[in-house]
Amino acid sequence: MLRVDPSETDALVTEQGADRMEMKGRPMNGWITVDPSVLDSADALDGWLEHGVGYARTLPPKG
Repeated sequence: MLRVDPSETDALVTEQGADRMEMKGRPMNGWITVDPSVLDSADALDGWLEHGVGYARTLPPKG
């Protein structure tokens, strides 16, 4: 599960192995799952981590 910029959700779920998260039957923008089968290299994993970490850096600090 990966938190991403909600405005990028539609584009990211077109990537192989990526799906929009559903919580209580509702599709959730900004949350996706990535199937482990597509994370078969460090580069593939790093690409997804860049999306998640990049978005996290835009959020205000929790206090």
